[in-house]
Amino acid sequence: MSSVNNFRREGDSALQRVGAQPDALTGKNNPDAVAVPPQVQPSLDAFHAAHQPYAAACDVADAAHVKRDAALEAIGVAATMVKERVETLAAKLVDAKLGTRMRPLAAFSTHSPSELCKLRYEAQQLASVKLADAVLAQATDPAVKKAAHEVKAAADALEAKIQGLVNPQAMLAGAMATRDALLPAWHDAWREFKTQLRAAWSHEPGKPAFVLAPPPAIVLGKKKGGKKAVAAAAATTSAVP
Repeated sequence: MSSVNNFRREGDSALQRVGAQPDALTGKNNPDAVAVPPQVQPSLDAFHAAHQPYAAACDVADAAHVKRDAALEAIGVAATMVKERVETLAAKLVDAKLGTRMRPLAAFSTHSPSELCKLRYEAQQLASVKLADAVLAQATDPAVKKAAHEVKAAADALEAKIQGLVNPQAMLAGAMATRDALLPAWHDAWREFKTQLRAAWSHEPGKPAFVLAPPPAIVLGKKKGGKKAVAAAAATTSAVP
């Protein structure tokens, strides 16, 4: 069974194969398009009318998805910067004899550097600020204080990126809700169109098979940082798939 993500492509493909709409990329009509029998035209028109707003809603949802994913990626980048700054601070604390190599943050945090950086992003941000404030309240070594300020700055940047996810996530949820609300009517029109097409060409099964054949599969490469993006979604808010 097709997923929701494939419904739009199936509809586009069928409409292009009966000459009802051009290819979205080339703007040209399918040279192999076939004309439907007159008795099928009403169901074709009804499906085309249902498909147009659904396809437009899919475009909006896809664009919102891209923005949401970009916000997740930004969180991951900011979290990596926090991790690097915390590790630098830990090294400076050891150099200043304010921590040991085994427990460099013990005097200032309940977390080790590795534990802190494995926290959920919001918790990591708060723990990093708390660590930096504790160091700044006690340490006098210039290199240590500089490293602590850098931790705090990185944590502040992470907080901004986390907050920057709120609107894209909400926009994605709204766009997907709008798209999915159109799906029942789309599916009813799609089913009726297929029924009428097969009935009209019952003695020419090759024609409906051509029109309704699945569109070519799209092979997507693996995106770098995919696991991090998933982790970011789980760590910040309930992401809409």
